[in-house]
Amino acid sequence: MNSGPRIIFNVIFFGFLIGATFLTGCFEPSEGCLDSNATNFDVHADENCCCTFPSITVGVNQVVGDEDFSSDSIYVNDLGERFRILESSFYISGFKLEFENGSETSILDTLLIEIPEGSGAEIELEDNYNLVYGTSSAFAPGTIGLSGEVAFVSFVVGVDALANMAIPDQFQDTHPLGSNNSDLHFIEGEGYVFNRIDILPVDLPSGDTVSIVIYGDDHLQSVQMNADFSVIPGLNTILGIDVDYGKWVEGINFAAQNEVIQSRIEDNTASVFSLTQ
Repeated sequence: MNSGPRIIFNVIFFGFLIGATFLTGCFEPSEGCLDSNATNFDVHADENCCCTFPSITVGVNQVVGDEDFSSDSIYVNDLGERFRILESSFYISGFKLEFENGSETSILDTLLIEIPEGSGAEIELEDNYNLVYGTSSAFAPGTIGLSGEVAFVSFVVGVDALANMAIPDQFQDTHPLGSNNSDLHFIEGEGYVFNRIDILPVDLPSGDTVSIVIYGDDHLQSVQMNADFSVIPGLNTILGIDVDYGKWVEGINFAAQNEVIQSRIEDNTASVFSLTQ
């Protein structure tokens, strides 16, 4: 009986097993990001780790109708009332993208805040607060973790009820809700000032400035803009928004009481913003 071929086969098979065992023992799984929406997506990684997600930046183009906004310029509203905007600043928070497939992305960045202060109860908030001045050219809501065709961009003008229970000292000084901005945008016992605008009516005999200061949870204003752009996986997104101060003062007689002017400004807020990209 010829056993030679069988012996050779056994030797080869045994050698294969030893080699496979050796290779398996030496294999070390590589770590990397397995999320295709991340900037550091690694298709060759074996174990998911350490994803970095793209950011969204919003350019702000401040206008009055077809003209660039300037605090030194005199404008005319739809009632023929001449005015200047001396100062303006407002919070944009809760910024999110709503996709055509029905999903939506908020901002991934978060912070822990004790609310109310001294309660010992920390609450995780989406760190999605931006303060826009009349001189601002951009703001950066944060990082996002989804991609696709965007149907709407939405946010609120103001600060949500939970964050509005905090105080500036609980944030870093440079944070939009921090103490660097508290002189103009925080009222002790009332919370954050959502929107403030100083208007100088040119034709009023008194020459007085109309100062509108909007605060309180009941005065949050929602904004939703139609969109038609794509968020590309792994790439930063840059948008442009027009802020039209002419829309904010539509239908306003500047001789009216401040309460009437404030109510009109609040009603006009949703129409002030438009997406340019």
